[in-house]
Amino acid sequence: MGAAAFVAGDVTEGLRQQEIAKGLLDPRRDLRLWLRFQSTAARWRLQAGVVDGVADLLHTASLGLQIIGNTYDLVELRQSEARLALLTGDVDGAIEIISGVLDDPVLGAAEVSRGQSELVLAECLRAKGDVEGARRGFMSAAAQLEAEGRYRAALDAWRQTDVVDQQGKFDKYLTSSVKSD
Repeated sequence: MGAAAFVAGDVTEGLRQQEIAKGLLDPRRDLRLWLRFQSTAARWRLQAGVVDGVADLLHTASLGLQIIGNTYDLVELRQSEARLALLTGDVDGAIEIISGVLDDPVLGAAEVSRGQSELVLAECLRAKGDVEGARRGFMSAAAQLEAEGRYRAALDAWRQTDVVDQQGKFDKYLTSSVKSD
């Protein structure tokens, strides 16, 4: 229910539902499920732009998922850690985290949500002001997401390519008009 509330744009209700779910899950009964919940709750909060409590959720998830999680669990965890770093202003740290995922032969494999990792990297490059790198990153993410069959996410990545292109044109215009003054 929390995920549905976040998708509907009701962050307050999403957070409330997460708290209810957190109280219902017992790590003694299913540790992996409880750890995955921590990671998923962090991811939904980050997608909504909420950073409060995310570091604690990710820390808890990281402690256990590194031991009992599968490859996909670890990739999602690292993607969320990179997004948190990005949203808290540590762009270089975010790039380092997500580049580590993409460079790893197992974590960066196409079968393990590489498109999403490419998308996170493109967002980091845009935040850093690397317009050309961001454009290439969004294009790469879009192509990979299409190959994964995630067409809505691929379309969003293609749209971001256009946004970055427009930003680059605007930046060039500003630079040239400043030089001529």
